[in-house]
Amino acid sequence: MPSRPTKVIRWNVTCEDHGHQAITYVLAGDTYGRLLGTTPHHELAEFNSWEDPVFDEVGELVDELLRRVGRESWAAECFQRILGVACDPAPSGHLYDFTGKIWCPICGSPNVHYRPDDPFQFEVIELAHVTHQEWRRLSEAEKRVRIREALQEAGCLP
Repeated sequence: MPSRPTKVIRWNVTCEDHGHQAITYVLAGDTYGRLLGTTPHHELAEFNSWEDPVFDEVGELVDELLRRVGRESWAAECFQRILGVACDPAPSGHLYDFTGKIWCPICGSPNVHYRPDDPFQFEVIELAHVTHQEWRRLSEAEKRVRIREALQEAGCLP
């Protein structure tokens, strides 16, 4: 997976289940059009809509499928919920989540509290960028089915 040095803000994470103390990151600077994908295994990857045509391709499919059932207003929220199905899995095999979800970086528990340092602490880390090798091998019909199924699983489609 390609990566590049990326400016991030450090956040402190406290695991409510086990008391773990750890850090994670959020994107810093101009983040418009940039999404940070995460997994329960603390794998991070960026999806940059300005550089990645899959962003528009998935957006068009989501818009089309939601419009058919009168749920156009759900498009932005549902898009972020399912975007990971158009990306290659993380090294752990999990799909990236682009909703802003944070898990405990140590045990993967979803029951966490998190906050930035005060004042913010900036760092530069090597951040992977998502890839789409599997997605590009799919036919248009297979892509539509994959997006429809993901929208159904996310509760966006009946």
